[in-house]
Parts: sequence; C-alpha cells; structure tokens
Amino acid sequence: RSELIEIMNQCRAFRLTMDLKRYYLTKPNGKYRPIGSPTLGSKVISKALTDIWTTIADKRRGVMQHAFRPKLGVWSAAFAVCQKLRSRKPSDVIIEFDLKGFFNTIKRNSVQEAANRFSLLLGNCVRHIIDNTRYVFEELKPETELHIINDYTHHKYKRAIPIYRTGVPQGLPLSPVAATIALENEVNMPEMVMYADDGILIGGKEKFAEFVKKAIRVGAEVAPEKTREVTKEFKFLGLTFNLEKETVSNGDSYRFWNDKDL
Repeated sequence: RSELIEIMNQCRAFRLTMDLKRYYLTKPNGKYRPIGSPTLGSKVISKALTDIWTTIADKRRGVMQHAFRPKLGVWSAAFAVCQKLRSRKPSDVIIEFDLKGFFNTIKRNSVQEAANRFSLLLGNCVRHIIDNTRYVFEELKPETELHIINDYTHHKYKRAIPIYRTGVPQGLPLSPVAATIALENEVNMPEMVMYADDGILIGGKEKFAEFVKKAIRVGAEVAPEKTREVTKEFKFLGLTFNLEKETVSNGDSYRFWNDKDL
C-alpha cells in the first residue's frame, strides 16, 4: 500500500520514472523482437492511464482499428472483412500488409497529439510516461552496447542489436493503445480493416498509396516483404479467405461470406 501511495504522489508531481526490463525474443526470420517487463508501479500507472484513454476515446474512434478496443477484437475484424468482401466492386483490389516495427517507430509527438485531441492533461501524462521510461538492460555491456544472448548449448556470444529510443515502450499496457490511436488520428479509412499492425485493404490502389503516405507521417512504415495484392486467397487473423470459392475457413470448417446468417 505504501508503495502505491508513493507512486500516486510521484504521478501528481510528474516525477514518476517508468522502469522496464528489456529482453529480446528471436523471431522466425532471425531478427529480434524487443519486449519490456514493467515493474509493479509502472504497470499500475500505465494500466490506469490506458483505461482512462480507452474510455474517453472509444466512442469517437473510427471503424478501421479493431485491436485493443472494448467490445471489439479478432471476431469483429474478421466480420468486417466479410462485409467488405460482400460489397466489393469489380474494380476494387485487395491488399494485405503488415507494419514494420510500428511500436518502435511511431513518433512520440504523434502520440501526444492524438491524446491531446481528447484532453491536454491526458496528452501531458502520456508524454511524461513515454519520455520517462527507463530501460534496464540486464544482459547489456554499456561500453560496447552489444546485447549478450545466452546460448545454453555452446557459450555466450555477442550480437549487435539496435537500442530503440523512439516509439512507445513495448511491455506497458499503454503502448499498443497509444500507437494504434496515433496512427488512426492521422489516417482512418473505411476501406481498411486493421488488427494492431496487420491490415487488409479492399478498395482502390490509390487508397493504399494514400495510407502509406499518411502512415509515414506518424512514423509507421509498411513492410514490403509482407505486402501483396491478393488474387486468389489471403490469410488474416488465422482465417483463410478464398476469393474463388467466396469462403472464409478455419482448418476444415468454412462458411460462405455471403451467408445471411454469418
């Protein structure tokens, strides 16, 4: 209890430092995903601010983003894709894409601007938390800034890892909400369905070009290797959408997206 009281007092005086232990997970492509493990105080304050921002913002947000929102999720994103496929025009293209980095690259000014739309005090609190996050690199050598990765089968070896000082800190409950709202504040297209950093566009190619251009303004960048125009089928959130059969399937189970009961 005394620890939480001290945390609240530090918040009121804008003196709170958010501590995160930083780790790196190996991705299938050989790259590394930075993960933060917050302390109790950091987690409590970040979660409280996240709940406040989500409650204030959700009624005023658009229809593009389905992740990290109350009453929305994977199911609503999949249903939205089915709706757009039903009403698709012959001239419309389907583009699946993924954002590169995203949490690490989103501009902090864009995050604060997005929060300021709802409350200047909220914007100041969000910016304070992001700017005052302190990373604890337990396996980092300060003199060389090389990340030491434990190789339990052989020995310890060094691998150069970039230390991110931009974006929002991964590991805090606030981070995904801040990043998605910042992107949505700059670009919010009804032709697009997104879940976090994964997206599907069903519309004109010029709409995708517009999205890419506006996303860059807030620091989000489309990953070229994960972006393609779909002609036969695509996978989104674990579901397979087949354009020729007009079905959405999960393993052996499938439905026609034109079904009225869907």
